[in-house]
Amino acid sequence: MSEQWQDKKSREAFEIAEFIKHYERHYGKRFEIVKKSERPDYIVRDGVKEVLYGVELTAVYLSDRSAYEEHIHHGSEILLEDPDVMENYQRRIVRAVAEKVQKARKGYELINPLLLSVYVHEYVAAYLGFDEWKAFELKYKETFTNIAPFIEIVFWPLSNGEAYFIKQNLTGGNCSE
Repeated sequence: MSEQWQDKKSREAFEIAEFIKHYERHYGKRFEIVKKSERPDYIVRDGVKEVLYGVELTAVYLSDRSAYEEHIHHGSEILLEDPDVMENYQRRIVRAVAEKVQKARKGYELINPLLLSVYVHEYVAAYLGFDEWKAFELKYKETFTNIAPFIEIVFWPLSNGEAYFIKQNLTGGNCSE
């Protein structure tokens, strides 16, 4: 893996670019970055509707190791046949989402609709197709029932290079796409 994983600025640039790619492909939107900020990480503009969105980024790895260490030292050698490894990883994702939701409720700029981008460890994602993501969403329904102030969570990349979307609907529940 390249040295880009050593600094936060490079990781965030990669994550926002990939998030935009997945979101645009799914919805047919054209996003442009308006500015880098703190809470949320980015403000983007839908070039078609001229709507601004806040985008918060997070990456979830198998452990608390840095992204760089995870890529360099584990690579494809991760043993995901062990159901405990996958279960622990899914709980890490749920914790990360819950933490971002709580932080957003307490101190994010809420002028624009918020989107949560969750970069999934690509070696784990290889084992998680759409059906597994749907089962994951149902298993942790309590966490995903109220994701406000986020209007949508985007998990990427899936095994086929796509993304899994959990969208807050107007009645307070979610609908997956």
